[in-house]
Amino acid sequence: MDTKVVDINVNSSVSKIEAEHNQSVENYQNNYSDSINGNLKFDITFIRLDNQGRRFSLPLNRESLGIQLLFQIAGRLLSSIDKGRTVLIDETNANLHPLINKEIISMVTDSSGSSRHSQLIFTTYDVSVSEHESLSRNQIWMIAKKEDLSLDLYAFSDFNLPKENSFQRGYLFGRYGGTPRIVKRNPK
Repeated sequence: MDTKVVDINVNSSVSKIEAEHNQSVENYQNNYSDSINGNLKFDITFIRLDNQGRRFSLPLNRESLGIQLLFQIAGRLLSSIDKGRTVLIDETNANLHPLINKEIISMVTDSSGSSRHSQLIFTTYDVSVSEHESLSRNQIWMIAKKEDLSLDLYAFSDFNLPKENSFQRGYLFGRYGGTPRIVKRNPK
């Protein structure tokens, strides 16, 4: 989805100074592991082409948040599609362009059989997905937070709307719930 990426380098080696301080495998793993899940850390670099076709590298942490998210979910997404499993993605709208959201939905809902009956469950504030040709109204669900912070879950198909009525407009005006309550305060 980003045509200027021609290769990805993954490096797990450490510098000579770091290696001298961490001579055992156990010490290496203790000092170079992710504190959340214990995975070894890796240096990931994307190889890109500039306008003249020359290769240059850019560390993953210098890429846009959208590219970082795509890289983070790509393996699980493709593997889940291949194995016919469920994919869960939280807040795709946070960093992904609506056209990339649309492509991800298309990859999973592909009717040609290549999706192997995989399923995509995702949260988004991108209301343009409501107009995706492969999603039916009963596949779009909304969550509304109540005053006591409990949640109501309901399907878009619960609303009896004519086809020409714009879901996007109605959603943004709070017609279906699931919108934030914005309280304006008087300036002091």
